Amino acid sequence: MVEIRPSHGMTHSEELLREYLLSRDIVFQYEQPVPGKSQRPDFQVEHGGATIWLEVKESKAPVQRPTTAFDPLLSIVEKIDQGRKKFKEFKSCCCGLVIHSCESIFRSAHIDHVVAAAFGQNTFYPLRADRVEDTPRRFRFSGSSKLNRDSNTTISSIILLQHWEVKELWVDVRNELLDRQSRGERIMPGADMQLLAERQDEPVRITHPNTTRCVVLKNPFAQVPFPNNVFDGPFDQRWGLSGDVYTLQWMGSGLEKLRQRPKLVPYDYL
Repeated sequence: MVEIRPSHGMTHSEELLREYLLSRDIVFQYEQPVPGKSQRPDFQVEHGGATIWLEVKESKAPVQRPTTAFDPLLSIVEKIDQGRKKFKEFKSCCCGLVIHSCESIFRSAHIDHVVAAAFGQNTFYPLRADRVEDTPRRFRFSGSSKLNRDSNTTISSIILLQHWEVKELWVDVRNELLDRQSRGERIMPGADMQLLAERQDEPVRITHPNTTRCVVLKNPFAQVPFPNNVFDGPFDQRWGLSGDVYTLQWMGSGLEKLRQRPKLVPYDYL
């Protein structure tokens, strides 16, 4: 394992990725000069006989807290543009843009927002308002996009670097609603929030605390496909295009086990 400078010189998101790579025994170099190129991506990963370049972008809290409606896609679009510039000399390489956000809800890297910014500003996934769904989200896209057949094909994937845990109260509430629905009850919008409010005084129950995981959003238009055997930890996920639907394609063994519990963890919380 090679590191170019001490970890204390890294940003929070770079340190988080470093710890993840170390935990997975993935060989990497940090900010290594690349002969013949002026740009220097944050991480060079060697895994499975392949070289992968990773650029890490951390979303900071806005200088001024928004007081009116705001567009959550703008900060993600900005990060994609920054990644495009970093990878402009790596068009024949496998490149991953790593995005992390934990400081502010106004800079959330929620999967709904990231795929909308990347693949189509107008996202659609068929969900009924009067039902509780327990299936992976299924996206269809239209409108403006940053990653398409003609733009940013050097970015092989966007990787969401996340702090992750299971909030067991949320799991209990969703399972209760699923049980009610199976007995024929119609579940109205907002029922989960109502139940959470009613049980807000219950002790906080967290499992798998302080977990770091990666959610890989594969770019179906990439010149070089992103490999499947890099971010394959027990709590990782991989999303991609299946037919005309962008959806979850794989999840790690830890998440599979959470789906097999007596009180299973719904897909929305995996």
